[in-house]
Amino acid sequence: MESIFEIIMGVFFNAAVLLLILHLAKHESNEKGKYGLLFGSFAVGFLLGAIEKFAFGGSPVAFALFVFGFMISVDAFAVILSKKSEKNESC
Repeated sequence: MESIFEIIMGVFFNAAVLLLILHLAKHESNEKGKYGLLFGSFAVGFLLGAIEKFAFGGSPVAFALFVFGFMISVDAFAVILSKKSEKNESC
């Protein structure tokens, strides 16, 4: 029963990250830099969840959701940092 709730949690967290990425892609503004810390914290949380699932066992679906969430969070974090550095280099 515990793994079902964990899978549901993973689906909703991944959906939230994807919706946030879509929202940021739609709005071109200078406020994207604020979201770097948010995506970084998402990435750390997903990584710790994946490590916990790998080390102590558990549902492979929950593990896959944590890994997927980590990957999209790190990608979004990297894109935000690269856009921020491009902006600084163009000055």
